[in-house]
Amino acid sequence: SYTIIRTYRAYDDCGNDVVESSMVYVVDETAPVFDQQSNEYSYECDEVIEVIQPTATDNCGEITYSSVDVWEVESDCNGLLIRTWTATDECDNSSTFSQYISIYDETAPVITGTYEVTVPCDDLSNIPYPTATDNCTEVVEVIIVGEEYVSGACAGRIIRTYGAYDNCDNYTEWQQQI
Repeated sequence: SYTIIRTYRAYDDCGNDVVESSMVYVVDETAPVFDQQSNEYSYECDEVIEVIQPTATDNCGEITYSSVDVWEVESDCNGLLIRTWTATDECDNSSTFSQYISIYDETAPVITGTYEVTVPCDDLSNIPYPTATDNCTEVVEVIIVGEEYVSGACAGRIIRTYGAYDNCDNYTEWQQQI
């Protein structure tokens, strides 16, 4: 804020004059205004959440920005982060802008193991069991969901299907040839 002193002087045709002063008080009471921009973002749970600073304009001066993150819903499967930005001008006028950041897990686990296994027909105990990993959560477990027996002359095959769920109910299957 500042003050302007204006001095007015008036003259008539006879050389008479008068002087008057007025004071104008200039005060910035207008907060910055955030520009039109997106405020909704979505990220897979293993992605880095970018800091996307919004922009604002002010009628009188420079703007500083700050933000605060609050988890509205915090979950391994679906989360909501609310990032609230504050734009403050040099006269401490401020306004806020909220970003809504959705976090989700839609990626199924990945099962890995030995694809082809050869064992004697009378000993199926040494079949290596596959394992599973997930990008965001622990895998609940890998289970056998099916077996198909394919006969052969002296040797046959078992096509074993394994399945795995993660904690967010994303499911995947993998087959092994025995």
